[in-house]
Amino acid sequence: MIHTSRALNVKILLVEDSATILLENQEVLIQAGYDVICAEDGQSALRMAREQQPDLFFWI
Repeated sequence: MIHTSRALNVKILLVEDSATILLENQEVLIQAGYDVICAEDGQSALRMAREQQPDLFFWI
């Protein structure tokens, strides 16, 4: 799932297995102007990293 904000051109891959923590951090990053890609496990994160080529990874 990708959520986009037009303020910045930085794509972040956010990885967290807790949906609550993932959504809270996703909202903060989107409000700060980042494009956010979310993954709930390592395997999904690796696939998304190859496909989406994020600028930064946050493994929480």
